[in-house]
Amino acid sequence: MNPRNIPVLVVTVLGLLALVSADVLAAAPKPAPKPSAKAPNAKKATPAPTHTTIASISADSITVDEPKGTRTYKIGKDTEFNLRGQKVKIEEIKTGMRVSVTVGSDPAVAQRISASDAP
Repeated sequence: MNPRNIPVLVVTVLGLLALVSADVLAAAPKPAPKPSAKAPNAKKATPAPTHTTIASISADSITVDEPKGTRTYKIGKDTEFNLRGQKVKIEEIKTGMRVSVTVGSDPAVAQRISASDAP
């Protein structure tokens, strides 16, 4: 080997190492994206039911006594009524009964009214 060719050989070897390193780095697995705080299609959690006492009830609304005061919910055509675990008509739900009101996507409308005997 000619000593004058050593610098050319070193430059060639370094160039090949640089190319190989670039290929290896490009093929390395990418880190997984961090999960976002809120998935774009995440389903909203159903709020926990509130246990209260019925203050008044009519065909289109129910007012309940809660620990923080009273609250009125609208009654829609799809609102379900349960009394002691059995489906009933609204007429069987009476003032003074213990009640659990579950809402759906609209927190002002009762999705399900589950009543039990008065406390």
